[in-house]
Amino acid sequence: MFLNLSNHPLSDWDAMQLAAAQELAQPLTELPFPNVPPEGDTTALVALALQTLAAIPEGVTHAMVMGEMTLTHYLVNQLQQRGVTCVAATTRRVAHTDGGVKQSRYGFIRFRTYMP
Repeated sequence: MFLNLSNHPLSDWDAMQLAAAQELAQPLTELPFPNVPPEGDTTALVALALQTLAAIPEGVTHAMVMGEMTLTHYLVNQLQQRGVTCVAATTRRVAHTDGGVKQSRYGFIRFRTYMP
């Protein structure tokens, strides 16, 4: 099973990203990345991580983990200890200015595995 643990719902993924995830594992499932209060300390972060880890369904072999950096780091480490291959999506940003307003679009390129 491939887990999308981010705030980028599967319904927003383009066909290329969906196909890349399906090549890694099926079925695809998702869990929203939790909101991390900026005033939270390490104890609060660990509690949030443990809640998140408990919500992950059995059978996950691959997970895209993308969100707040310190929680992402903790979750990736814990998932890797469980034998889950963790990845991040790489994208290419295309920016243009329209009427003085800069707009950026991101296109999926590939998944990159987090190093153990």
